[in-house]
Amino acid sequence: MIDINRPENLFEGIRPDQYMKTLRGFPEPAGAVERHTAAMSESEIEAGHRERTAQMIRLAELLALRRARRRRSRAG
Repeated sequence: MIDINRPENLFEGIRPDQYMKTLRGFPEPAGAVERHTAAMSESEIEAGHRERTAQMIRLAELLALRRARRRRSRAG
């Protein structure tokens, strides 16, 4: 079985202003991110990070399950 790490928050320490640096070449999405995050509290941003982390963990679990099933079907 494949072991999957389950961190609480993959985005810990990453701030919205850091997103803006990576979006400089994309003014429309940058503006949307800036407007969205400007209206959010620290706790809302943190909760969003935890939810996205949980979604990525669920995706990893599904991919691991799929991989395990493929291995079993090839072996058997």
